[in-house]
Amino acid sequence: MAIVSAGAIGLGITAVVQSQQAALSEVKAIARSAEALFSSDQQFEALLEAIRGQDRYSSSR
Repeated sequence: MAIVSAGAIGLGITAVVQSQQAALSEVKAIARSAEALFSSDQQFEALLEAIRGQDRYSSSR
């Protein structure tokens, strides 16, 4: 029974770590998108994208 519990805890930790990694990857992708928009003279859209990235980062913590 203890082995099953340890396995379940291990899987739970793995799921949390993977979820955090996915959120970080999403935030990085949003940041790259904002940078690309800024570079292509779409400053307002870049600002909106950067704010969206900040919101996502804040909600993932």
